[in-house]
Amino acid sequence: MIMSEIDLINTIISVSAICGLLILLKRIRTSGVKNNLEDRFEAIIWIVSVFLTSRIVFSFTGADLFRFMTFATAAVIPLGVLLLTERLLRRHAPRPAKILLAGGAFVFVLLALFPAITASFFFAMALLAFQLSGFVIAGVLVVLRDRSSLSPTEDITIKRVSLSLVVILPCVMTDFQLVKVWMPVQLSGLAILVTCWLFLSMWQPKLQRKIFITVLTLFAVAAGLSAAVMAWRYELNATEWMQTAALVLSVHMLALIIRDALYLAEAERQNAVFSKIGFGVVPSLESYLEDLSRSGVLDGTLLLGERHLSEFDNEAIGARFGTALVLASGDLPVESALDTLAESQLRALFDRYAATHLILVSRLPLTIAVMRQPGFTTLDIDPELQAAFRIAQLVSQCELLSGSSTAEKRGAS
Repeated sequence: MIMSEIDLINTIISVSAICGLLILLKRIRTSGVKNNLEDRFEAIIWIVSVFLTSRIVFSFTGADLFRFMTFATAAVIPLGVLLLTERLLRRHAPRPAKILLAGGAFVFVLLALFPAITASFFFAMALLAFQLSGFVIAGVLVVLRDRSSLSPTEDITIKRVSLSLVVILPCVMTDFQLVKVWMPVQLSGLAILVTCWLFLSMWQPKLQRKIFITVLTLFAVAAGLSAAVMAWRYELNATEWMQTAALVLSVHMLALIIRDALYLAEAERQNAVFSKIGFGVVPSLESYLEDLSRSGVLDGTLLLGERHLSEFDNEAIGARFGTALVLASGDLPVESALDTLAESQLRALFDRYAATHLILVSRLPLTIAVMRQPGFTTLDIDPELQAAFRIAQLVSQCELLSGSSTAEKRGAS
């Protein structure tokens, strides 16, 4: 079967959506302890993935098996969405709603066995109405939720789910022939990408909803402008312009999902080091710094130990830091002639390593981290990095106290 241009565009959008779903699935599986909510997330992800994959293969082959799988999974999706919403709200959905969606799914799965029925206009409209009813029921439950029974984090998650439903409802309609007159591209894959991105943001609960709306708007505008430029350059008509815009936006959304997933994975890898502190598994400053280095926390920094600082007055430099953890190059006198001995030596370190910040890791033995803040400013360093070196100071102090205690015991014996 020869694939048309629109089928190719729909396939690329669907493949992008499948990639987004798999990234979200991996994130869920590596996020922590398994529970019923995560199980329902995984179930709906697999159902939607099978739906998209079956639709792609059916468009290539026209095989009855993949036609059946496409319509069968499409019929099950509304029930899966309701069960997921039910678990998010921590309350049971109305019994009539469950019976309606479960019974409807069963009927449509049976009807999907007959190619002649699935090819009819009335079957398509009935399936569309059924899918929309499932999303509308989930939306009503979200709007009427009991906020007093939800934690602030759970309520934020529900708000993001409601935002995804706003995107899904109109996009689902574009999968059916009725609306292909004015929207000649299937946008369900694009809606799935947006939903994956919103669900991925659950690991960033402090981000406000207006940020997501702003980002989505900017991406949509950027995709529209990119498509407009290509339409002007290659003389595309309105239909081709809409198809191009949808394609560009789907690729951009997948790139955004990949970026956020990589960021979350890196942050989790770094936080794993800090989580060990609470369990007392840091035997020494050296091992702690090695853990920080392996986790990537120290990327962009250089550690200077006794060997590197042997030519400097360590005691004077430690005294110049005082109670401060970080010294920026701007903390030194404007005129080098006004430097004290310690400031003169610190200036030499700034100049030697082209650094913007010096961080006191340990006083005895003196250990300093050197870093250059990216950009044109010398703003404060990252708070997480400051916290890491603050812990390093505590570990160093514990080592000193432990060493002093051991020496006193030996002297007493």
